[in-house]
Amino acid sequence: MFTPSTIIRLLENIDITIDYNNTFSFSNVSQQSSFFIGKTKNSFTDFTYQRKEKTVKIGVNIETLWNVSYMMFQNSNFGSKWFYAFITDMKYINDEVTEISFEIDVIQTWYFEVDIKDSYIEREHVNSDEIGEHLVDENLNIGTPIVRTEENVSELETRALVVSAPFNGDESDYYGHVVGGIYTGLAYLPWLETNFLALDLWLSTIAPAKLDAISSIFYMPAYFLGSFIQGVALELETPITLIKSIPKNNVDLDGYIPKNKKLFNFPYNYLQVHNYNGNSQIYKYEFSDLTTMGFNINCNINPNPTLILTPQSYKGDNLNFAETMSTQGYPLCTWINDVYGAWLAQNVVSAPLSVVSSGLALGVGIATLNPIAIAGGAIGVANSIGSFYEKSVVPDQARGSNNGNVNTAINNVNFSFQRTTITAEFAKIIDNYFDRFGYKVNVLKTPNLTSRLNWNYIKMMESNIFGNIPNKDLKKIHEIYNNGLTFWHNDNVGNYNRINPII
Repeated sequence: MFTPSTIIRLLENIDITIDYNNTFSFSNVSQQSSFFIGKTKNSFTDFTYQRKEKTVKIGVNIETLWNVSYMMFQNSNFGSKWFYAFITDMKYINDEVTEISFEIDVIQTWYFEVDIKDSYIEREHVNSDEIGEHLVDENLNIGTPIVRTEENVSELETRALVVSAPFNGDESDYYGHVVGGIYTGLAYLPWLETNFLALDLWLSTIAPAKLDAISSIFYMPAYFLGSFIQGVALELETPITLIKSIPKNNVDLDGYIPKNKKLFNFPYNYLQVHNYNGNSQIYKYEFSDLTTMGFNINCNINPNPTLILTPQSYKGDNLNFAETMSTQGYPLCTWINDVYGAWLAQNVVSAPLSVVSSGLALGVGIATLNPIAIAGGAIGVANSIGSFYEKSVVPDQARGSNNGNVNTAINNVNFSFQRTTITAEFAKIIDNYFDRFGYKVNVLKTPNLTSRLNWNYIKMMESNIFGNIPNKDLKKIHEIYNNGLTFWHNDNVGNYNRINPII
């Protein structure tokens, strides 16, 4: 029976195990053999071993081999090639003989014989790690995100009161005009909310008939009215756009500075916008083409103004109207209409003439002693006086309506921009996970085995590996890559406290 002659080296301090979670990487055969030879504790020549049992008997007391877990051997029938193996068991034969059982390390033995082609990679340490890259969902527990900073749109806090009426502020007739991009037949007469006393004074001085013609009085942000003159009809034809910029957070997560830049992407780090009406929208930094998150804010000029927020340069759109937000709640206001004054103004000519006419009839009746004329004249005067009295006792009427919500009362019709991140605790947990296992990539490519300074992790879903090696070992290699394997580029296995930059 053929029993090959063998050179055996028993190695110590080899920190890789038969579970194949870790292994070493090498640039060439010479570097590989030099590394392992440097770990030699015992060396033997002219040995024979049993292929079937994969055992070898050596002339060493078992108690001297307590830190030996690995071996390499060279068979004369295979030339200079070294085979690498895990020591799986040691058996005491006598004080001078130990039987060693071993199993071939298929990764190191066939390291330079296998050909790894494009394979479906599930996870790996990437060779480019910029903020905004690597958006494949990791499906990790991120805890409860927290708001780090929050700000509103200060320009929306100054409000105006706008009177909508069919006449100008000087009570002259108003003719249709385009205001804020929309045609209107009514004049919009603005006052600053803080100057409401001036509006009250104006309302008290205009003709009662004009007062009765007012269509509405409403609130809206003064910013969108431009540089107006109080009480003068707006002539703003083109709508005004307010631009809001929010700096992206690329510094830290709740005070923790991550090593892996994927943590600056969603869902670990993002901008959330609330409209104070129960609605919110998430905007992801990585989908913005700007150095800051930019938004257009617009508002229509009419008795029911609505604020519209539109992201700029977002997801490839210059203005992404598909992901706009809106808010409203600006109220219509009430005002007092003087019923008697309005009636008197409308009847300022006809009512006195009626009294004069009735008085003349009454005078003629008395002069001519005509009882019918006397009765008719008296009744006419009485009716006219009665009409004056009837209108004078009618109480003033409230016009318009008040439909504002609580947000209006507290000046909170606005947008809240909240920079949101996961907590430092979860950021550190996930950062350490990425240190250990890289990113989920789900891509068909050749794996990165040596792109980092200290270690590279690789896990395939479908390995595409070939080689002129035994099929049993090739099958094992496929399983190892599909289960996940870390390649260490130096003799410091398991030390994840080091930085691991891209090289």
